[in-house]
Amino acid sequence: MYGSLFTLSRGQVWSLVEAKIQHFQKPFIIMGDLNQVRGWAEKLSSHRCTILGASAFNELIFRNRLVDLPSQGVWYTWCNNRKESDVVYERRDRVLASSSWVAAFTHFF
Repeated sequence: MYGSLFTLSRGQVWSLVEAKIQHFQKPFIIMGDLNQVRGWAEKLSSHRCTILGASAFNELIFRNRLVDLPSQGVWYTWCNNRKESDVVYERRDRVLASSSWVAAFTHFF
């Protein structure tokens, strides 16, 4: 899955995802570049400001009982390629699993 580059459009993507999730009968995962961080723990920047879209993304995860699977290797998956105090790193790539997937694949952890 690929999340929109535009914060306002991401809300529409989350709504579409949530509508599809309601119809899934089997365990599932959602994987890809979702273009959204969940909070400051997933962002490294010298400029502290509100992280737009984080609350809507977290609500999607909580409402649908999704599990944000732990990553291995490089934590930050995106960089704006700027220098010094203007550089920003973010964790945008992730795998979200349904709780039934986590229950079915306990050996993952």
